[in-house]
Amino acid sequence: MTSITKKLYNGTLTATNGTVYTVPSTSGGYVVVKTITACNISAIDGWVTVKLDGSHLAYQQLVPAKKSIIITGTDHVLDPLDLIEALANATLTIDLIISGKEVSP
Repeated sequence: MTSITKKLYNGTLTATNGTVYTVPSTSGGYVVVKTITACNISAIDGWVTVKLDGSHLAYQQLVPAKKSIIITGTDHVLDPLDLIEALANATLTIDLIISGKEVSP
């Protein structure tokens, strides 16, 4: 098996739930989510919601103003075509970075 560590997502969230990453459809492959970091770039407290394959990893997790948090519970395995979805309390207030490993047969 081949394993590639990579950035799965790097961007600013909106206030609407959306897909930020789709696991490649490689048969027998999978992705391991390693680190999820959320940074509040606004002057007021905000929150972030992150879902892995439809299940909440973080639901309206507080991100203090001008601070970053690392969302715990990483090393989650996602199968082909599984989704990572995310949203923030307000558009353009939360930057999100997700890193992980893509593993292919």
